[in-house]
Amino acid sequence: MRWTWCIVLVLLLFGAVGGWAAPDYGSYQGVTIKVALLAGDHPVAWESQIPSFEALTGAKVEIIDLTWDDLYSKEFLELISHTGIYDIIELAGFWIPDFVLNGLLAPLDEYYAAWDWALSDIMPAYQKIGVYGGSRYSVIADGDVLALYYRKDLFEEPAYQTEFKATYGYDLRVPATWDDYFDVAEFFNKRDTNGDGKIDLYGNEAMLSRAHGPITFMQLLRSFGGQFFDPYTMEPGITSTAGRKAVQTMVKMSEYMSPGGASHDFTVTRDNFTNGNAAMLLQWADVGAWSGTAPGSAVRGNVGTGLVPAGVIDGVTYQCSELAWNWQWAINNDSGNKEAAAQLLRYMTSPDVSLEVISLARGYDPYRISHYENTAWASDWFPGSVEFIEGLANNMQYGAYDLYIPGTQQYLDVVGKHVGDIITGTVSLDMGLQRIANEWDQITDRWGRDSQKAFYQDYLRTYWGWKG
Repeated sequence: MRWTWCIVLVLLLFGAVGGWAAPDYGSYQGVTIKVALLAGDHPVAWESQIPSFEALTGAKVEIIDLTWDDLYSKEFLELISHTGIYDIIELAGFWIPDFVLNGLLAPLDEYYAAWDWALSDIMPAYQKIGVYGGSRYSVIADGDVLALYYRKDLFEEPAYQTEFKATYGYDLRVPATWDDYFDVAEFFNKRDTNGDGKIDLYGNEAMLSRAHGPITFMQLLRSFGGQFFDPYTMEPGITSTAGRKAVQTMVKMSEYMSPGGASHDFTVTRDNFTNGNAAMLLQWADVGAWSGTAPGSAVRGNVGTGLVPAGVIDGVTYQCSELAWNWQWAINNDSGNKEAAAQLLRYMTSPDVSLEVISLARGYDPYRISHYENTAWASDWFPGSVEFIEGLANNMQYGAYDLYIPGTQQYLDVVGKHVGDIITGTVSLDMGLQRIANEWDQITDRWGRDSQKAFYQDYLRTYWGWKG
């Protein structure tokens, strides 16, 4: 059985959004709200807004930095230990089922009923994320969608255009399919662009590391029409034709990357691209902004934002862009400051404040209709910024949702572990895929096959309109 796993999201059809009255965020003198965030860029964005919130409410906000590798485990451990050390936690959308099933997150329904959160201004694609079992447990903080970034200066160079056409028999263009993509990657790979005798340009960059490779895998599985599981049996879809094509594509990506591609994570791929060392990059939205705003960016003003290439299986084309990760903010169920924490989340995600946050290019991307609808705010952001925003909107038209069932983090970690071995040739494709399938079955059985099947079917109905 096959479904088309890409949905068309209706964008920007709501007319002008804005004009909300300045809200009252309450008075919380003597209250300290502790917030667990991913270390690095995210605290920078928060720290730009915290003084205003503290002045408005009298509350104090304390940031606790957690590394990428520790974020899930430390948050889960602290919450399940009921230490109450965090009031607010930052988490990926697909972690929410794990936390909710263990009673770790506070429902936000009463706060949404009591206050205006400008929910109608949230992009339709993101309104469902954070709702689980009929209750809302988190607020969207980040409009993640994967996109293809490419060096416009390379694609528009007449000498390259002539050489490419002579080599491949068609015009050099932004790749529409993965087959086109690898023609372009091969063409630009291992070039010396400045004549110093050293390679300074590779064909592409992509996240293939254990931590971030699963995001690339999810994108590619959808690019070839794949599904995670059979909804009637929970048989893993990793060994399907689509699963094989997804992993084969990751292996081929590594062949046109700088050395050590199997370990390249978000930061390495971002920096290699912004340093001018890759012709193309499959990446999250914030990299597009970073390429234009980062100090010393070698590609400022020369980056195009295209659709993620489509996959073709048996003559069927799948155009998909993964709505990957989507940072959420949630409240610890053991917090003694739930109301103040909820007000802080309402403040940070309000239309005006959220616009300031995303404009900092610190890892949070547009997620409100008003962020996209009137691009005047972005006109002087960086060269090509309006084109970048429009490119994100184009990808959202083909948005594909992450997996939202209990244990998603565990399923994906298995992918990261074994795909790396396939890329490096430590194990064969068939053996690696079978190991993933076997471990997925073990995870499903630990959570309970029947309950996982029910969760997966609910996910399909909620996010994909499945009628089974």
